[in-house]
Amino acid sequence: MGASNANPGYGTTLAISDGATPPIYTDIAEVVSMAGPSITREAIDVTHLKSDGMCKEFIAGIIDSGELSLDLNNLPDDSSQSGIFDDIIETTPANATQDYRMLFPDHFDRSFEFTVNAGSDIGLSASHGLLTPQKVQFTTDDTLPDPLALLTDYWIRVETVDVTFSIYPTKADALAETNKIDIIDGGAGTHTLWCQDSFAFSAQPTVHESSASVTDKLALSVTMKLTGAITSTF
Repeated sequence: MGASNANPGYGTTLAISDGATPPIYTDIAEVVSMAGPSITREAIDVTHLKSDGMCKEFIAGIIDSGELSLDLNNLPDDSSQSGIFDDIIETTPANATQDYRMLFPDHFDRSFEFTVNAGSDIGLSASHGLLTPQKVQFTTDDTLPDPLALLTDYWIRVETVDVTFSIYPTKADALAETNKIDIIDGGAGTHTLWCQDSFAFSAQPTVHESSASVTDKLALSVTMKLTGAITSTF
């Protein structure tokens, strides 16, 4: 029997954007489980009197990005959780929808070439689509820029959307802009950046339900309605 290629969900995160340009994403605290996005696509019936084989015909219709549901440990004083409630009661519709990102642990399927500017410690790649913070790894067909190491975890902080980024040793460093990697040279050959798999989307929280019991923890259930397209790095 062949070995399974299944992956554990442990380490998956959901983060919310601060709305800045470029945006910074903060993990929503103590998510226990997630389900979704539940993407569907309408099938439009275009059957007519001469449809082949007297069979119904359909064409693809509008995509519905669906919903995302969360179960969380309820932390009333945590700003990442209270922000979801604030979005539900927001009276200005344009402010009620937020950008979110779901990151999957230790999967690096999307890649693109990059160069570095050693003088400014900045990485450059057109249309990279990275978000702050995002885990990456590097490979090359020759020599990586010093001191970057092959297939080692680093964290990205976007400097200019879809153009430039800085490299940090940890997620906390990328968020705080501390200990940025000092790029000594440009290396040699063609360099490739591999980024952590993710979904990025806009959503409006629609359900925020707290529960409490004398025999169990404070719990929180949230449902979000996604709007527009989902960007995937798979």
